[in-house]
Amino acid sequence: MPRRTGPDSTNYPALKKNNDDSFAFGPECLDRPTMTPAKRGSGVTIVILSKNEERHIARCLDSVASFASHCLVIDSGSTDQTVDIAKEKGAEVHFNRWKNYATQFNWALEQLPEETEWVLRLDADEIVTPDLAQQIQDLLPDLSAKTKGVYVSRR
Repeated sequence: MPRRTGPDSTNYPALKKNNDDSFAFGPECLDRPTMTPAKRGSGVTIVILSKNEERHIARCLDSVASFASHCLVIDSGSTDQTVDIAKEKGAEVHFNRWKNYATQFNWALEQLPEETEWVLRLDADEIVTPDLAQQIQDLLPDLSAKTKGVYVSRR
């Protein structure tokens, strides 16, 4: 893949520029369309909602290690090794009793570090491919301040 000289879709076949100056990453990259700006700052914070995800959490966290400034795992009462594994991988783990998805995610947003510029929400069984990780590193710093979000297509 050629290096980009500016955020446009010509050098990234998996990337599409929307009319509102946001970008959409293509279907070969990720499973969920949930990357949104938080506050303008210096990094990407990953939010993972979890309960008993010891089989998946390490792989998920490893997939974002190259670009994530922070990883927040919001656990709702795991009885397996999810919390220990997440902490070993460097994630900040918070406990919040499960009510429903929206409540849990909104609570997670209140826990974001102040320097968070972007939020990427993943399920523990999802990963960011190396190609998408590279695109995130290359493109996010150059996006316009008008950009309200980036959609990541499912595979």
